[in-house]
Amino acid sequence: MLSTTKITLGSDDADYFSISSVERFSDDSGWRGLLTMRSAPFALIGHKFYFDDLLEFRDRIYSIYKNLEGIAILRPRYEQDCIEVTATTRGHISVKGHFETFTPEVNRIDMEFTLDQTFLPALISSINRVIEETQSEQPAHGDAEESE
Repeated sequence: MLSTTKITLGSDDADYFSISSVERFSDDSGWRGLLTMRSAPFALIGHKFYFDDLLEFRDRIYSIYKNLEGIAILRPRYEQDCIEVTATTRGHISVKGHFETFTPEVNRIDMEFTLDQTFLPALISSINRVIEETQSEQPAHGDAEESE
């Protein structure tokens, strides 16, 4: 089932990254969506992004928000594309992305930006909504608590 909600990390002014048209594979083996990520003047727009373990990513983001330490990585198990969210110092959050395409040319982009932990509750909420929307005939999974 396709989600109408986007997974979003951003503000009212701009999304730092968003994954739209999120779809969960019917065999529960993973997810895909269209990724847009921005950092200063650079942007990756509409990249087909495959990933596994969205529930674990959400739980790790929640832990980063509560404990201000840790790392969360969203990626496919056997590919190089990834989004990495890391707690650094004094409530700062580092977000890195690495993406590659191989047809017909090889293209790579690495992006990085820093923001603070106040952006994480909205990210967690958007992930929870996507999970709910795409869960239709999937087995139920426990949800992390949403922050206030």
